[in-house]
Amino acid sequence: MADTKDFAKGDRLVVDGVPTIAITSADLGTLHVATVGEPNLVRVVTPDDVLVVYSEYGQPVVIEGPPADEVVDLIAVIGGRP
Repeated sequence: MADTKDFAKGDRLVVDGVPTIAITSADLGTLHVATVGEPNLVRVVTPDDVLVVYSEYGQPVVIEGPPADEVVDLIAVIGGRP
């Protein structure tokens, strides 16, 4: 993780309808943090221009396992016990 001295405050922008402030770091890129409500990450743009968008904070997440025909038994594949 970058040292706090490596961050700089950037512009205030509205990102996906959320008021944010940009915080920049040479190591991490630009982090857009909400300035209204909880200070959640809204968007991150990495130094190599990978865009990560965060949304729906506090919403339940439903995780379902894959169908049985898409599951591999690694013990059977490697032929023994780990």
